[in-house]
Amino acid sequence: MANPPKKQGASFEARFTADAIARGFDVLEPAGDYLGYDRIAVNDRGETFRVQVKGTSYKQKGKQSYKILAATGRGGLQKNILTVDDADVLALYVEPVETWYMIPIEKLTSKSVLVSPSDEKSVGRYETWREAWNVFA
Repeated sequence: MANPPKKQGASFEARFTADAIARGFDVLEPAGDYLGYDRIAVNDRGETFRVQVKGTSYKQKGKQSYKILAATGRGGLQKNILTVDDADVLALYVEPVETWYMIPIEKLTSKSVLVSPSDEKSVGRYETWREAWNVFA
């Protein structure tokens, strides 16, 4: 049975926290869910990064890619692309292949992010950010 979206989102956020801590970063969690970010990652120099965590479990029908909506707000047409006013990094998790993408917000070009973590030869726009935990270093 699939998790409801809010519960699934919480699981992606928990996964981000665990994976970031395992890589040596500290992670802070803001109270409430009204901000444009879900976590704050802190590197060993004390630099902070506001992180919006998104994830998916579903591959696009008939394709090797996954599509995630990198937006804020409520409702489809009312959603706005994430901006640097919202967060610093989009942490995008593709659950079936246990792969993270750490995309600097300024690199986003639309509300939809398309990634192909199963295709090692993919040259898609966001593939350079696959497992790019160094954005926090």
